[in-house]
Amino acid sequence: MMKWYSIGTLSFPAFWAAVAAAFVSVYVYLRLQRKKQAADLYEQLAEGPAFQCRDECQRHRFKKR
Repeated sequence: MMKWYSIGTLSFPAFWAAVAAAFVSVYVYLRLQRKKQAADLYEQLAEGPAFQCRDECQRHRFKKR
């Protein structure tokens, strides 16, 4: 027997509610991941090769011999 939910005059099976909740959850997760990826990309671009070279040069300069 299927369980039904009602909101006002709209009735729908619990399965539909579960599928809708899954889609919303996946959408939110993917949006958050996309923002994180964009932030990581911006961080990499902002640091760029000049900063990486500077860091490597400083490590080499202060390296114990």
